[in-house]
Amino acid sequence: MFGKKLLSVVGLLFLGSQIISVEAVCTPSLTDGKCKTENCDSGNAGELYLVEDTGGKKYIAVISELGEQCTIEKGVCGVSLDSKGGYTATNCGLDYDGKLFINDGKLYEVTVELENEETGQIKRSCAPKDQTGNFCTTVNGDVVNTIEGFCEKSCVEGKPTYSCSTGGSCIKDVNPRSCKRATCKFDKKNGFSGCKDGDYLIVTEGEGLVEDETNVDGVLYKCSGESTCGKVGEKEEEKIEVGYYRNAGNVESLPYIKCYKDKEGDDMKCAPIAVASGDCSGTGSIGKLVMDKNNNDVVNICLDENISLLLEDDSLEDSEYFMQMEVTNTVFEAYKRPGEYAVVEVLDKGNEIHLVKEKDLAGNAPDMYKYSNINNRIIAKDDNDEICKNRYQIVEFKLTGCVADPDDVAYYAAKNSPKV
Repeated sequence: MFGKKLLSVVGLLFLGSQIISVEAVCTPSLTDGKCKTENCDSGNAGELYLVEDTGGKKYIAVISELGEQCTIEKGVCGVSLDSKGGYTATNCGLDYDGKLFINDGKLYEVTVELENEETGQIKRSCAPKDQTGNFCTTVNGDVVNTIEGFCEKSCVEGKPTYSCSTGGSCIKDVNPRSCKRATCKFDKKNGFSGCKDGDYLIVTEGEGLVEDETNVDGVLYKCSGESTCGKVGEKEEEKIEVGYYRNAGNVESLPYIKCYKDKEGDDMKCAPIAVASGDCSGTGSIGKLVMDKNNNDVVNICLDENISLLLEDDSLEDSEYFMQMEVTNTVFEAYKRPGEYAVVEVLDKGNEIHLVKEKDLAGNAPDMYKYSNINNRIIAKDDNDEICKNRYQIVEFKLTGCVADPDDVAYYAAKNSPKV
């Protein structure tokens, strides 16, 4: 314990025939949780001392204005504005010596030194530090040089952690998709780069990526390699389908590309889209993409009222699903038929979602009956394992009419529907 090493009063010390004057020393102590002072007066006001409790735990004691009392500092070490308009360090022990702090956008360095080992008195100061870059405070209070180096691009296992505020401190990232960085790029000078097989992106011919949701004149490309991408639709077997394509050119703010039939003709139009947070609780959401309310990092498609499918899921398999065709103000609106269902196909873990048409059936007539589980995923009637697994949750659908044109869609009604 930091104890009294010197006499507690001004007294006389006799050494042989010499008389020596000894000055009393201010000594705070911590007893039963209370801070007490001995031989302290107004001249010691504001002084800082290390004191220990009976268990050996150290605290910082601050001498009061008259010196008759002391208080124990509580709180987190930091830099704050003092009464004189300057900045001071508060609640900082010896282990914070040399620590950097940001206040009001400026960088400060804290110095904490043990000035008197006998009494435990410490000296603490705070001084501005030259800024050679942008600084940001980490979650642990550590200051790192450059915001770019830590905050804005800080991702842990693909998830965002913190970004840097204007004042310099780290805050929870407001955009949970900020770690989903697009690597597939296109520009007029360099063409395509950083792409992979199966990537889709939308381009303004000869210019760059389409970054505007209202621009429906972009050209849809599909890539087969890092710099090899071709227009979708140039090959007979690869037409632009009505539905959604994941946008490899902007996965953060415009994560999908919508493609739909022009109302004034048969031409297909495509444009990138942002996805708003929401759910599938009403019929007005069917056919739309929504960002999961509980996890704003993933996109869902609404297949029916209160039925959604998570598209950004590594376990998602290629499959067909029934979508209820109450699809106003969606890419599927040209095929709207409330109360009936059409088939959509989900491919490559949600990379492509499109409406299934007659031409997709390879010359075969559509099934008169189809079956799904309660989440609208279509189950083949000869898939015994799947049928048995869902035997109490199977929904039967029946074709409601003939399909003649290759661009026609086969519509179905659920067994409990009056249309059956």
